[in-house]
Amino acid sequence: MNNTVKRLKASIKQLAEKKVRTTQERVEFKRNASPEFRQSAEYRDWFEPFDDIRDDIRYDIRNHLLAYALVRGRPYKTVERKCREGNKPWASSIQFVLENHTDFEVPGEAERLDELIDSIEEWLDTPATESPSEATEAAA
Repeated sequence: MNNTVKRLKASIKQLAEKKVRTTQERVEFKRNASPEFRQSAEYRDWFEPFDDIRDDIRYDIRNHLLAYALVRGRPYKTVERKCREGNKPWASSIQFVLENHTDFEVPGEAERLDELIDSIEEWLDTPATESPSEATEAAA
């Protein structure tokens, strides 16, 4: 899964750069718009699809980070400690990310991918684990 981790990291970095670029373009456009244009319907219409693009990038980043955590063996509740009700990630989105970043030329990757895909739902339902500092305090 070493190649998968590398691919996920590279993809996360590209998505983060894309989000920063998009936000900078949006801010620049907003800064250069005249006060009259800001009041027009065209101005609001321009930002609606732009905001949708930003939301798509945001969800892509989230799914990539969750897939990365799953591959690395991190419990879900340590990655997202709080999640608003109705905002739970979809297992199918994480599965899609994993399938697109797995290196099938490496022996054993397909089997490992199947194991990960089968465990996504269970992984999303795992309770939070104690951090090392909490475990040592409880032992004392």
